[in-house]
Amino acid sequence: MAEEKKENKGKEEKLESEIKKDTKNLTEKAEKAKEKVKEKSATEKKSKKEIKTVLERVYNVPLRKAWLKVPRYRRAKKAVYALRKFIARHMKTDEEKVKVSKWVNEEIWKHGIKNVPHHIKVKTTKDSDGFVKIEVLELPKKAILEEKRKTEAFKKKESKKSFMQKAKEGMQEMREGKTEKEEVVDEKTAETRKQEKEMLKLQKQ
Repeated sequence: MAEEKKENKGKEEKLESEIKKDTKNLTEKAEKAKEKVKEKSATEKKSKKEIKTVLERVYNVPLRKAWLKVPRYRRAKKAVYALRKFIARHMKTDEEKVKVSKWVNEEIWKHGIKNVPHHIKVKTTKDSDGFVKIEVLELPKKAILEEKRKTEAFKKKESKKSFMQKAKEGMQEMREGKTEKEEVVDEKTAETRKQEKEMLKLQKQ
């Protein structure tokens, strides 16, 4: 019995020590992860501030050579791939850093996957980080309408916010006005107290 109790105690102590080690390891890992996240956020903030357009060019990209090499039902996909490859080569960046805008993609896929344009005119801009954005040279009417709607919706939101902000400002002014009135009342009471004291002094003499 005594031996079994000793063994049980030894096992319990081992388990407790292992648990403590595990918790220490987990806390250390969590702290390291937090530090990494903080470092990443700090670098992202710096990069957002420092990003500037370095290059801006207009290209007429040939697509026919690329899409002739694949079956008809894969032509649009191949055209997008060829476009990214062409821009990466000419702007001297990696293909992963090339971002194709929605409207360029729409232009390529306009007539379906089988009927792709043989050329496309695009405007490219390169950031200081090496990221390249591909945009259509002339925005279609649909894109212009969408942008107008977005700006109008944004303006409406701002006007609603401004109305709410005006209400909040009015409330703050009311509070400030009340505090000013209270200060004035306090000043008056202090003055009247002084006058009363002076009157009492005069009466005593």
